[in-house]
Amino acid sequence: MTSGYVSARPATWRLAILSFVAPTSRPRAQALLRALPIAVVLCAQSALSLRLSNTAFEDEALYIGAGRAILAHLLGGAPAPADYGAFFSGAPGFYPVVAAVLDDLGGLWLVRLGSLALMLVATTCVWSATTHTAGTRPGVLAAAVFATAGSVLFVGALGTFDALCIALLAVAAWLLVTRPSHAACAAAGIALTGAVAAKYAAAVFVPAVLLLAVLVMPSLRQGVARALVATGTMSVLLASALLAWGGDILGGVAFTTTARRAFSPASGWQLLTELAHDVGLLIVLALLGAVVVGRSLRGRLVAAVLLGAAALLPAGQIYLGEEVSFDKHTAFSALFLAPLTGCFLSWLSRRPLRLIPVLVLFWGLTSVGINRSHDMYREWPNVSRVLTVIDEDPSPGLYASVGRSLSYYTRADHPGIRWVDLYGLFATGTHSVRDAVEQRRFDVVAVTSGETGNRTEDRAKAVLLSALRSSPSYELTVAPFPVRRWGTKEWYVYRLRETRPRCDATAVSGDPLLGGPRGTRTHNLRIKSPQLCH
Repeated sequence: MTSGYVSARPATWRLAILSFVAPTSRPRAQALLRALPIAVVLCAQSALSLRLSNTAFEDEALYIGAGRAILAHLLGGAPAPADYGAFFSGAPGFYPVVAAVLDDLGGLWLVRLGSLALMLVATTCVWSATTHTAGTRPGVLAAAVFATAGSVLFVGALGTFDALCIALLAVAAWLLVTRPSHAACAAAGIALTGAVAAKYAAAVFVPAVLLLAVLVMPSLRQGVARALVATGTMSVLLASALLAWGGDILGGVAFTTTARRAFSPASGWQLLTELAHDVGLLIVLALLGAVVVGRSLRGRLVAAVLLGAAALLPAGQIYLGEEVSFDKHTAFSALFLAPLTGCFLSWLSRRPLRLIPVLVLFWGLTSVGINRSHDMYREWPNVSRVLTVIDEDPSPGLYASVGRSLSYYTRADHPGIRWVDLYGLFATGTHSVRDAVEQRRFDVVAVTSGETGNRTEDRAKAVLLSALRSSPSYELTVAPFPVRRWGTKEWYVYRLRETRPRCDATAVSGDPLLGGPRGTRTHNLRIKSPQLCH
């Protein structure tokens, strides 16, 4: 991305096509031809995201369930839901409510389609902003490399906070870069506020977006004024939100962002390796793009802001040693790396041999993106076979699992089944795990073998599986089966050998499966002792 505004000469291929169009129809035909490249990019992005398939991710189930609980409380007078604000990484009343509405209208498919639509908006903003400042070819190439990044394809097929957050950041940057009015700056402030509400970590990108607004304007005074309008709008909205709901969300801000601790610890070398796999080539090309646009002071400053913004989340997680969501968060990096990469590929396409090296590099980027998005989408357990086992004998009772997605699928067909999240039990210690098996608390236990990356959880899971194997009260419903094809992890589904007294469903505050995230304190897990069963 360079400073200033670029008026590009129409491409030769476009002029050739227009020569066959009647003069009176050429303005309309020219507009359609200008939109053709980005339309191809958006279609390719849609196809590559829609090809991904897996059962619900546990965070998808968590957010949809939370949105349902919040809506039921607000509209139907249901009891107050769990304290989602204490551990959500975004405002519970924002994206989860939207996801719940989409799920009611069209199921998980529509929720994920909403994420895809938001990522298409982000791609369009990358294209328009880069075209506005650097030219047509850099704009199309920037959109193409962003749209085919593995993490971008992954987020576009996942019903979580991330797609909404990325789209709002992209919209804010696009408004500040391409629209000169103060109304557009105020709208950018609203978009930035929405991005932070959707995912608190987006706050780290706000200074970068505002700096871009300053740097791309021909006049420094004009750029500062625009940034101040956006900042003022955002400050008023955030202050109002904190006054209204600050007590409900400040715990979540600290727990997930400002005072976060590693739930799945990983070494810095391991995370750097993952970063190289996800966006390594994109980083190299963006660095070369920074050299291309750095011919002026303003160009160097723009490049520094984009590279710095791209490094924020990966650097923070490497510092913490946190692997959770690391791959997913590289989509935020791609948003800021894409314009510089587009500028470099555009410069390269005008060198000797022209498009050949560009096509080779783009083929490499796309191949990596396709493979990585597929791998990322297969990382969580597929629960379809577990659901088949449950459907064979859907007896009402208290069920326990490491997969929150099971509750999502059984809530409508088997309302008598109540789910408990085993991660909450694991956090209480191995003695509690043994006691749960000895006291026959659960009618069904569905658990996977293998490591999770969290030592506490792995130790507790090993104790659980050992206790279940040796318990005379539980038996395997079916032989263990693979979590995924060619994988080493297996599903174990245990069921009580005989009917036992049922615990009161009110023993769990809210939805027990949606009570808290992995590695947290047991915020909402309230399992009654045996004497309280009847």
